[in-house]
Amino acid sequence: MKRIVSYLPEMVFVCGALFSIIIDKTFYPLLIVVLVTILILWKNKAFALILACIIGVIGLYMIFALWSELSEFPTQTADYWKMFVVGHLLFISIIVAAVLMPIKYYNVPRI
Repeated sequence: MKRIVSYLPEMVFVCGALFSIIIDKTFYPLLIVVLVTILILWKNKAFALILACIIGVIGLYMIFALWSELSEFPTQTADYWKMFVVGHLLFISIIVAAVLMPIKYYNVPRI
């Protein structure tokens, strides 16, 4: 169980990418699946940091895109709140996973 939990940030990225492939029917997120799989196999610190930075910036960009879409609603309807809650939960979880992923690979002993 502890080993499965240690790969939680990577699982968030893979599940999100697979969900995006199913919903949007595009294969660009397949690149994220391949890169995260390579990261799991290689366990390279620099690669983990670069991948986390890229995914974190994409998550931050998507938060701004969500705010832009929310500003187009004339009133705060049920659809507004559904988009607000689901969008923020999704993109904030991606940003949190992007922060936690390199911490796992740069695990330093504490004094």
